Amino acid sequence: MALLAAGDGAALDAFVDAHRFAPEFAEMEPAAATKVRLRALARQTGGVDVTEWHPEGNDIFFEGTTRKGAIPVEGALFLRDGKFVGIDLQRNMMKRPADAPPWPLKSTTVDAALKDIRAEIDWRARTERFSGTVLIARRGQPVLLDSWGLAARGPDVPIRNSTLHHTASASKMLTTAAVATLIDRGKLALDTPVARAVPALANAPDAANVTIADLLGHRVDYGEYFGELDAQPKLRATRRLSDLMPLVAARTPRRAPPGKVAYSNANYLVLAAAVEAASGKHFFDYVEAHVLRPLGLTHITYGHLDRRPAGAAIGWVKDEVADPLGIEAWKSNDHMFKASHRGGAAGGAWASATDLHRLIDSIAAGKLIRPATLQAMLADRRRAGPTLGSALGFMFRGGDKLAYFGHAGGGGNAGMSASAFIAPDREWSVVVLSNFSSPSGEMLGGQLLDFLAKLPRD
Repeated sequence: MALLAAGDGAALDAFVDAHRFAPEFAEMEPAAATKVRLRALARQTGGVDVTEWHPEGNDIFFEGTTRKGAIPVEGALFLRDGKFVGIDLQRNMMKRPADAPPWPLKSTTVDAALKDIRAEIDWRARTERFSGTVLIARRGQPVLLDSWGLAARGPDVPIRNSTLHHTASASKMLTTAAVATLIDRGKLALDTPVARAVPALANAPDAANVTIADLLGHRVDYGEYFGELDAQPKLRATRRLSDLMPLVAARTPRRAPPGKVAYSNANYLVLAAAVEAASGKHFFDYVEAHVLRPLGLTHITYGHLDRRPAGAAIGWVKDEVADPLGIEAWKSNDHMFKASHRGGAAGGAWASATDLHRLIDSIAAGKLIRPATLQAMLADRRRAGPTLGSALGFMFRGGDKLAYFGHAGGGGNAGMSASAFIAPDREWSVVVLSNFSSPSGEMLGGQLLDFLAKLPRD
């Protein structure tokens, strides 16, 4: 911390060389990137006046204020055997300045709550904590729908309520809906084994003991597959997702411990192959014909291989290494997509807030999935935390009593963050689509849901 205050780049580099942990450790980032980060932190902070230290195991967490700009910050020093693995130092977004609206919200009527919610989002947008679209509905009817921030920069284009956003893993609900419609048609069942549902995996390791329910609820883990797609760009162009089964055919799915969740994107790739085998249609065609078209959802799309959909929001990110405090210019998230903007079975569809709300509201209202099928999917729940967990095909919020179901998406410095949840009785639903990185959308969505659940019913 003294070296950060001194601002001597050569001394910081020497410190990394002398005190960095042994190379065989699985480092959090390359040493060269750590040097760039520390030099940037010295330049941006002018040093940090630390007010709190919190040792936890091998690591030391801290809070303080930068000497340059008086920015509230939080961070951690990650240590092993007296040497450091890395440093995390970033703005402390939980510290609210004096001009922030009162938080948490305390309003007790719907009208007052909506007014206070709007004031809070206005402030978050003004202070670059949020950009995107928010829809709040009560009993199926939107009571707040508005947008904040920019879909494009230079020239600036504001986000509109109809703007399409990247939904990240929230679009897993499209795959869930496709599977559920096939269950309703008798083509699949929750207990159908993968070995029977996906011909390409008939002889795959343990496929006879993994069911559709296991895949939907992340009771097993087939791992990831995005890295293989990046390494083989031609695979991204396939319309038939069953053709991607060689990516997972040799894997033995790891079963989650009892009562636990093992989140896996490749699970949903396998589900897409099951949809294709049961329906005889390409996955994208089936979702279009049996999920989107029946509900009139013209503003949900899997997009195009080589470009964003027309008018879609560009995701905005900060360079976490060269700009760790996020005080320099925004950059687009084009690097996240490389050769592809198209979504798939595990995530990445594009949607407007209105259409994403229509999807979850239609599911809750029994317009797309039979109530008995939905009930069976929501009844099988495992917690991933005190108030968040995984049902079959949906995330849920609440403790022993399910308060909301839906899905969130985002993660990492990706310029996308989404949350779409609804109460089973449709009393409240919230959709937040953000073109800022996590936790911009997920955090706001969750906070709104928890607050609305406390309002008295009239």
